[in-house]
Amino acid sequence: REPDPDDARAVRVALTEKGAKVTEEFYVETCRRVEALTEGLDGAERDTLAALLGRVVQDNDVPVVFMEVDASFAPHRS
Repeated sequence: REPDPDDARAVRVALTEKGAKVTEEFYVETCRRVEALTEGLDGAERDTLAALLGRVVQDNDVPVVFMEVDASFAPHRS
């Protein structure tokens, strides 16, 4: 918990160093698993799947889970 610099009545909840590490590990493992799920698809099929899933997310106002794209995760293209 941290004080809110803009509102003395409020507090902000922040990840601890350990929590940030767990979050990063979760993100990396999730990306690895998603990549493995789509290994049988070629590049065009992956692009189509990404576009369709993106539309499902947008059409349903799904909340943002990952705020930044991990630069070390490079999608596999055939």
